[in-house]
Order: sequence, then C-alpha cells, then structure tokens
Amino acid sequence: LKGTPADVTYSAGALEIDKTVTTFTLTVAAPNGGSKLTGTLPAWLTVDVKENKTTASADYVFTVTDTAAGFPNTFPAEDCATFELKNYSDDTKETTIKVKMTDKTVVP
Repeated sequence: LKGTPADVTYSAGALEIDKTVTTFTLTVAAPNGGSKLTGTLPAWLTVDVKENKTTASADYVFTVTDTAAGFPNTFPAEDCATFELKNYSDDTKETTIKVKMTDKTVVP
C-alpha cells in the first residue's frame, strides 16, 4: 500500500491523514488479480470504487469531507475509521486499515 499526497502515510496497518487533505489515493498491489475494499466507511470518507477485479495494481481515490457528519473535531483522532482491503480472488489475504486523522500544525 502506498498513499499520496505526502500528507497521507501508511505504515503497519495505520493510515495517517492530515486534516487538510481533501482527496488522496491508495495504491494497492494484489498480484493474483484484483482487490476489493470491504467494511463501512464513515460519512466523511468516501471512495470512488470498492473493487478492482482484474489488475494486479489498483488506485483507490478517497475523498475527505470535513463538513460531513462524524468528522473528527479533535486531533489526533485515532481509529476514526476502519476498513479492509482484500485480495479479490482470495479473501484470506486481507489487510485491516485503521485511519488516524492528524493536524500537522500542532506540534506534540
């Protein structure tokens, strides 16, 4: 998995997104042919497509709407969304993604 732009990072099942990000792309590699996103996303986080049946690499484009219901209002917001990415042809190959929203203007 790889996230873009630079204010979106992924490491060890954690997807960290700065609150200023409005769209981001996750690139998913699934060498055995396709991937799919499962789970329920909150109202403030939407994705353009939930599955790619054929290609070994897929881009999932997400939109963050900070005015939608449930958008975090304190930062950092740990585990504010959770979803899974699965290999399309083998459901046992799954990665759980936990979303953390941050505020890069706040220095810890």
